[in-house]
Amino acid sequence: MSDGHVLEMDLPDVAWESPVNVTVTGNDLQKTSGGDAWNGGAVSSRTIASGDCYMEFIASEMNTDRAIGLGDDSTYGDPDFAFRLDALTGLHVYEAGVLKETGESYMTGDMLRVEVDAGVVKYFRNGVLYYTSLTAPTYPLRVRCHVYTLGATLSDVILYPFSPNWVEVDFLVSPAGKVQYGIASSGPTDLVGQIGTLSFALDNSESNEGETLGWYTPGGPRARAGFGRGINVRYGYRLGAATYTKFVGRIQNANPTSGRYLERRTVCDAVDWMSEAANHLLRVPVQIDKRADEALTAVVQAVPAQPATLTFDAADSTFPYSLDSRADRPVSALTEIQRIAQSEFGRCYLRGSTTGGMVLRFEKRSARLTPLPLAVFDEAMQDLDPTFDIRNVAKVSAHPRIVDAAADTVLYSKPAKITPEVVAGQTVKITGRYSSSSDRTTKVGGTDMVAPVATTDFLMNANANGSGADLTADFTVTAVFSANEVEFQITNNGGTLGYVTLLQARGRGIYDYTQVDARRENTDSLTLGEAMVSLDMPYQNEFGVADAVAEFIVTTWSTPGFAAARMRWTPRDDDEMELALSLEPGDPITVIEEMTGINGVYYIQSVEMTLLEARLAVFSHDLQRAFVEEYWTLGVAGLSELGVTTVLAPL
Repeated sequence: MSDGHVLEMDLPDVAWESPVNVTVTGNDLQKTSGGDAWNGGAVSSRTIASGDCYMEFIASEMNTDRAIGLGDDSTYGDPDFAFRLDALTGLHVYEAGVLKETGESYMTGDMLRVEVDAGVVKYFRNGVLYYTSLTAPTYPLRVRCHVYTLGATLSDVILYPFSPNWVEVDFLVSPAGKVQYGIASSGPTDLVGQIGTLSFALDNSESNEGETLGWYTPGGPRARAGFGRGINVRYGYRLGAATYTKFVGRIQNANPTSGRYLERRTVCDAVDWMSEAANHLLRVPVQIDKRADEALTAVVQAVPAQPATLTFDAADSTFPYSLDSRADRPVSALTEIQRIAQSEFGRCYLRGSTTGGMVLRFEKRSARLTPLPLAVFDEAMQDLDPTFDIRNVAKVSAHPRIVDAAADTVLYSKPAKITPEVVAGQTVKITGRYSSSSDRTTKVGGTDMVAPVATTDFLMNANANGSGADLTADFTVTAVFSANEVEFQITNNGGTLGYVTLLQARGRGIYDYTQVDARRENTDSLTLGEAMVSLDMPYQNEFGVADAVAEFIVTTWSTPGFAAARMRWTPRDDDEMELALSLEPGDPITVIEEMTGINGVYYIQSVEMTLLEARLAVFSHDLQRAFVEEYWTLGVAGLSELGVTTVLAPL
């Protein structure tokens, strides 16, 4: 294998095998013989040996009968867990041939999924939970289908995740090729990595490796099996025995150019794990007496897709309560990562590796106090764009909590004017945000939540106004509690319609009413004008930490000099290319440049690679000055006179 750029796609094709009375085309199939009878189908050769997975497909025609789902049998037939699409009665859930959920109408284009989540099989229609199975799956699992009607089709079937099916593909690095990830800016409060991106183009002409025009046209008649939006893609650079992984993510856009005699390429954009975190709405319990890295671990583990590796420092701060956001609605995992980083004054970002995946890195507050530069750039860059940045006033906010003594506070209560009806045999879900019992417009966190108690926490009546028969005994109510909301699942086990006339959640409220602000300023530089930086530490309860961080920011960022820079360079040989590929966000380097007068240690904040032909690449890095020379070192003359020769480290 030659050195240079490497692009791989994790194609989620099902790889149909053992077809009976059906014709397979990529991930699709159609019944083409055998008449109208349950005598056709196929199974996937790809299997899931253990763990979570899902099978997904897009509903096509509405006038045929067929079933598809997951099962452990290697021949076609009724899947263990299946959606059955019926021409007369609509959409059903069948398990091993037994009806489990009565049907409703469906539409062409509906996305249907059978998913295994923590050992529980769930069914989704267009992303909404449709049914939860009471039967545990038996492994190995594969896609299994059973087709009745002649001409019936199953379209866009995928099986994911499975052991990665990385397939190396040819791609065009110019003019579209670019990779970027890390912390996009270099200011004092730039702590969390941006959503990383990869741009590239694929040959969509007959000269591609599939020798097929339109092979990279998603949904096209000649499209490559499994290719399209949402599939995993990985970019690396092979140099000798090592491959440096610089990006792993999902394709977000795949846009073929028109004209069969023109460029005939498909331009693709992919996003990394930070996008997964940005799109996942977080529902986890309050974290109690957890370090910042422990709270961060809880957040990351709640995201369905995971980074390949986590490398987290044991944080400097322990938060009495965290993740108890007061937002009016659920927030994303990325928002909580930002809040944790701010509360620690630490950093969180992605790094590349030589192990095939990206590394999610968390730096504690004191991580950058003792840098050991990994390289020296002495006039070696092609371009250095420095930034002269002064911040001479800092306001940093801490948030001590007040917590109820007993778990008897009503943190959610159904509005009196809203009375949901639940028909016989139906299950409904109601979600509510916690709020102060004295002011329902003020959102709060909650812990030690109490399981719903009949007649105390919920009541059901025959009439919406609370009159008529008491039907509470006919209902089952369960609750899933997170840090700041509750989701009730209400099932009517009786034979008549009932109304939910009382519904509440009790626990210990967590109140963030006492924000305290630490303010520091550098009076000597105020003559140049006030340049303020504000930092909110939402889970930090200690004023002393906020004050130390404020002093650190003011003392270091009011020091004259170039606090940040952007460096651009092109490796000229294999040794320089190896160095370029090995440098990642969080790495310290020494930078020396005569015209700017820069001579010091800088941390790499971000990596950008512009991909060129013939194994070439241009590297750009956002840099932040390492503010370490003046830190207090206990007992060392010249480094221990606080306020004279040193500054207080932000501990």
